[in-house]
Amino acid sequence: MDAPADKIRCDACPMLCCIREGMLDACDRYANRGGVLTRTDPHVPLEHTLVQGGGLVPFLPSPREWDGSTIREPRTFVTAIGAGATYPD
Repeated sequence: MDAPADKIRCDACPMLCCIREGMLDACDRYANRGGVLTRTDPHVPLEHTLVQGGGLVPFLPSPREWDGSTIREPRTFVTAIGAGATYPD
């Protein structure tokens, strides 16, 4: 399957995203820059979120030392469900 004329196809994973000029693919790792598939800096999405006034979730914020429990309050638990396929390569 070919990408439409105004897009390029990213084949870095099984999703095979079709990316318009100036846009990122679904994983934010590749962009269409002048019709060329270009790897982006892994921290670009984080930086864009901050510049646009978006919020971030702290990684394991806690006022106390780890007590050995799997889940800390407020019960935020990262599972990686949905990462699937070959992400991250």
